[in-house]
Amino acid sequence: MSIVLLRNMLNQEMKSFGGFLNPIQNTCKLSGIESKIIYSPLKTEYLESFNSGDTFIIVAHGSPETIYHRFDHTLFQRHQILVDTNNLTQLKGMKIIAISCACARTLGPESVSSGDCKVFLGFENAIHFDKKDKTKAVCKYYDRYIRNIYKSVFENVLSKGIIENWTFEKISKVLEWELKKEAARAAQAEKKKSETAYFSREIEETIIAIANVASSIRVFGKIDERIS
Repeated sequence: MSIVLLRNMLNQEMKSFGGFLNPIQNTCKLSGIESKIIYSPLKTEYLESFNSGDTFIIVAHGSPETIYHRFDHTLFQRHQILVDTNNLTQLKGMKIIAISCACARTLGPESVSSGDCKVFLGFENAIHFDKKDKTKAVCKYYDRYIRNIYKSVFENVLSKGIIENWTFEKISKVLEWELKKEAARAAQAEKKKSETAYFSREIEETIIAIANVASSIRVFGKIDERIS
């Protein structure tokens, strides 16, 4: 049994976002926990790592039915699919934490009911970095600020969960709590630093955005299964 960290390489925004997987692997090494990180342009390297009984932490673009190896943002939409509802059998016996947009709507429950995945933790809503009103522009500071909150919480909670061997149910509850708590704490610190910047950058929107994501965490399958 080992921890397998799947970091997306082919989408720049996810490549950067998934950087928190590296310190998680370092934590595993220091704690004597077997782990490896897959970071490659080749989809075959990810698929060959799939192994029953292991825990997989995936950071990649997602949709209700799919986790992508490469998401094509152009009109052509020539996506490369890592896993979707058409190839669920390859997830048999696996334990999955998918930090991917909306994957808990269909892929999560079907991976357990049809693919014999042991347990699947994912997000029902999009992991968004924008504002409540999606037509509003997002400045670079806002984007970087909200991404850093997500990355910090994911790294800290998952690292602690691995070291202390939490159940998937506990991981889901702590992730939700810590995301909401850190969003509020960071916003208060920003406001204290400069109220003018706080309001002009609409930092209060991050509290709503992150709470929306945190409240959409779902776990399917054996929720009492332990992460490592």
